[in-house]
Amino acid sequence: MGYVVLALGMILIVGSFANSFLVLPVKSWFGQRTEFEDRSAELEALQEATDRLQTEVDRLNTPEGVEDAARDELGFVMVGENRRTVVGDASAPVDLPWGWPYDLVEEIVRVREAEVQARSSNSSDDSLDTTSTG
Repeated sequence: MGYVVLALGMILIVGSFANSFLVLPVKSWFGQRTEFEDRSAELEALQEATDRLQTEVDRLNTPEGVEDAARDELGFVMVGENRRTVVGDASAPVDLPWGWPYDLVEEIVRVREAEVQARSSNSSDDSLDTTSTG
C-alpha cells in the first residue's frame, strides 16, 4: 500500500513538472505564434496604407496634384470655366403615394421637369441659331 501511494505521488510530481516545463511553455509558444502572425498582418496593412498615403503626398507635391485637389475638395474653377453640379438622376421616376400632400409634390415635380425641358430646348435652339448665322 505504501508503494502504491509513493508511486502515485511520484507520478503526480513528474506530471506536475512535465506540465510546468513542457505543456505550458508549448501552449504559450503557440499563443505567441498566433499573436505574431496577427501583428505581422496588421503591420503589412499599415505599410500598404502608408505607401498609398505617400503616393498621394507625392502626387500633391506636383502642380497638377494641387490643382486636382483644389478642384475635387474645394470646388475650385479656373478662369473661363463653368462649374455644373449634377445631383441625382433627372429621369428618375417619382413614385409617391396617392393623396394629399403627395399629389401636390408630384404636380410640382411635373412643372419643374417641364421648365427644365423648355429651358433645354430653348438653349439648344439658341445654339443652333448662333451656329447657323455665324
